[in-house]
Amino acid sequence: MEEDQGFRSDSAAYQAEVINYCQSKGIKFAIGGDVDKAVVKGIREIREEEWKPYQNGYIAETGHCMNGTDEAYRLVVIGRPYQGKLFGEEEACEKYTA
Repeated sequence: MEEDQGFRSDSAAYQAEVINYCQSKGIKFAIGGDVDKAVVKGIREIREEEWKPYQNGYIAETGHCMNGTDEAYRLVVIGRPYQGKLFGEEEACEKYTA
């Protein structure tokens, strides 16, 4: 790959091998993450004052490391209001994208 090139993918590439490759080659990357238990734990540790308005929600970042990665990486999180079901069976809450 040429310098200044990057890699962008959806969560299909959210794998330790892909992340390790990008980091070892100095490739800047943006990969959609799985919002699993470890990611949710990291999101809950983001302090309220770190969230900034973004589009129709909020954005923040934290450090993250998944099993098998050689180094930690920056996890950017977007939180948006989520209504749940129409007739009130579920309370409104936040939906996160990483």
